[in-house]
Amino acid sequence: MRNALEIGEKIACGDVKAVDIVESTIKRIEQTNKDLNAFITITYEEALKQAEVIDREVKEGIIRSPLSGVPVAIKDNICTKGIR
Repeated sequence: MRNALEIGEKIACGDVKAVDIVESTIKRIEQTNKDLNAFITITYEEALKQAEVIDREVKEGIIRSPLSGVPVAIKDNICTKGIR
């Protein structure tokens, strides 16, 4: 997969699960963040929980967005309710 839209399409048609994408992203963050220091707050549990919701919705035929299930990073100067 090359870009976010392609990943979203694969999730939407059931070729790949959002949980698998999130787990792959978590693994990559764990491998690289020590050197990059790109993330100060990482919400693994919340990401996995949301991915499970997306996977259930896809099974039910609910696609909320072309990017549903695609992990994103939020700049630390953006307010996020309930997170740090």
